[in-house]
Amino acid sequence: MSLLPSIHSPFGLEGPIAAHKIADDDMEDDFDVRYAEVADDAKPIFLVLDTNFAIDHLKLLDKLHKVSPKYKKVYQIVIPLTVVNELDGLKNDSYTRLATQARNAIDWYFALFHNSDPIVIGQQLSQRLERNLRGDDAILDCCLVQWRQEQENMEVIYLMM
Repeated sequence: MSLLPSIHSPFGLEGPIAAHKIADDDMEDDFDVRYAEVADDAKPIFLVLDTNFAIDHLKLLDKLHKVSPKYKKVYQIVIPLTVVNELDGLKNDSYTRLATQARNAIDWYFALFHNSDPIVIGQQLSQRLERNLRGDDAILDCCLVQWRQEQENMEVIYLMM
């Protein structure tokens, strides 16, 4: 028996935590067209990132952040503690492309956190069910915490690579 809730995503995915994989830049280009209408009674959506998604799709995340007011701020982008810690470790990986991408992601979310942006939020230390989880398990824990905090009246989408 799974402890994770069954959550249905607006992207037609189902499972314990809905997962969405973006494979190419076409979705980035078509985003405004495909998701332009949001119902007045739409459930809030939490987009929970993994580290690879934050690194590889920073342009898309920035676009999601910028267009949020068009969509009645129906979603929030959640940066789990695990992702913050992993990016912090990767930024020191010499001057490789990965380190540069990690620094760019850190700069992006730090600027938004610093300005108390309502769209991009970080997971707080108190927002954990299992403190000893690591990696993807810790991110799934973050998904579950977000879902429970909103009294199960919302969608959680785990954006992963």
